[in-house]
Amino acid sequence: MFFSDFRSAWRSLSHNKIYALINITGLAAGIAACLLIGLYVSNELNFDTQIPDRANVYRLNEYMHYPGTAPQVAATMGPPIAPLLKADHPEIISHTRVLSATPDIYPDITLEYAGKKIKPTGLVCTDTSFADMFGVTMLEGSRTDFIRDRHSIALTASLARKLFGNTSAAGKMITLWVGDTAAWPTVVSNVIPDFPANSHLQMDGLLPISDEFQKSFLGTNFGVLLGPTYLRLRPHVDIPALDSSLTKTLHGKFQWLDMRLQPVSEIHAGSADINYDDYNFNKIDGKYIHKSISMLPMAGSLQGYSIPNCGAIVPFRQWPSTTAEDGE
Repeated sequence: MFFSDFRSAWRSLSHNKIYALINITGLAAGIAACLLIGLYVSNELNFDTQIPDRANVYRLNEYMHYPGTAPQVAATMGPPIAPLLKADHPEIISHTRVLSATPDIYPDITLEYAGKKIKPTGLVCTDTSFADMFGVTMLEGSRTDFIRDRHSIALTASLARKLFGNTSAAGKMITLWVGDTAAWPTVVSNVIPDFPANSHLQMDGLLPISDEFQKSFLGTNFGVLLGPTYLRLRPHVDIPALDSSLTKTLHGKFQWLDMRLQPVSEIHAGSADINYDDYNFNKIDGKYIHKSISMLPMAGSLQGYSIPNCGAIVPFRQWPSTTAEDGE
């Protein structure tokens, strides 16, 4: 029965080739459009899903309201803010600062090993808590040694291959050049995977934040904009109340900044109105996701048009029955 119906349908379509082509093309276009929109939306909504317990990880933004200037929200802040807040708020389990290694901390960096020199563009200085905050896997080296030494560095797999080829990198000494003259031996503490494409953070290597820098003018300045800060909070924290409490603590040191906690799950697509957002890879405005979803009915209409019209060419009940002349 099914084979007979299929052959009758095929005969009908073959007798109406133009209509069949239009309907099949519409069906294919509708399915393809729905799939593409679905893949796009899925990718955009799944940024930073690799972060463990990400429901309790927040980026600490600051609302700047200096006298005589228009207020704005910034994704970067001064290095001393996070330690100050953590010391006064038990809701904060840990903090991680991500600061551009060049040019704010070092004017220029070149890595050298066995005569090979590389000048990476994506080096950052960060806290040792970075690995636990973002769930970084260790390909080489111990987690307990992650940039613990002041003269240590963690490399992504791509940067490690550029320096060492396919040989192991952990534990090896390289020379870190600052400018053309200053150089000191630096041990590779760890090799970590390249950051996934759906991570808002992208970098080549990580250095510790030196004690010298933290005692410097920039390191002790509450008002500078150097890099993002992340907090891991205890579960079930009242976020609006904590915002107010953090702001009150900071006002004891710097009155022109208010604190705003942003869930890490919202950073990629929820930061359109946030400035100084340099560490937000492929940042988009979330409204484009909503617009893409709103296009699904339109894409589905292509399928909806094609399916009933296939039947309209020759409705099933009117399909010609097979006869002996047809080979039956």
